[in-house]
Order: sequence, then structure tokens, then C-alpha cells
Amino acid sequence: MPTNLETQEKLIQAALNNDLEIETIAGVLNDETLIYNDYRLTFKGVKPRKYIYLSYTYRNSQSNDLYILMTDKDSFADEFIDRKALADIEEEEEEEEGAYY
Repeated sequence: MPTNLETQEKLIQAALNNDLEIETIAGVLNDETLIYNDYRLTFKGVKPRKYIYLSYTYRNSQSNDLYILMTDKDSFADEFIDRKALADIEEEEEEEEGAYY
């Protein structure tokens, strides 16, 4: 479902207030965030789900369209964690390369 930055920030804060685990992949304009919801946070009129995914689609060089995806699929969370691990490795390599300049 489409959303805005304020709503995403409130959702992240609600997750932190409820001691839910959060994983984040840093982006250029916006981050991708996976909240291990375990059916705890709810939206009015929407069935609670195991995972809440906050992400974006590219619009142009200055903005993205933000959205929320809710799912119970463990495979979705596994794919996110794999992408996060790869992003972490790439970030470490960039930091090491920068140390030589």
C-alpha cells in the first residue's frame, strides 16, 4: 500500500516502542526496512502479518514512491536478510577501499 515518509517513521518508532526486531538496508534517498512484527502491530481494517516491509520504488533522481508491504512469508524475510548481508559486505569493502586513499 502506498505511504509517506512520516507514516514509515511512525511505524518504525512503534516497532521500537514494542521491542520488535528491525533490519534495515541503507538506500541513497530512502532505506528499506523489515520489521519482525509477529502479528503485534495492527492497522485499522487490515489483518496483522508476521512481517512489515517498508520500501520504495524509484521515481526520479530526487524522489521515490514509498510503500508498505505486509506478509507472512518467511521466504520473503530470508531474501531480505540475504540482500542485507550482501549490502553489508559491499559497504565494508567500500570502507576498506576508502582507507587507502
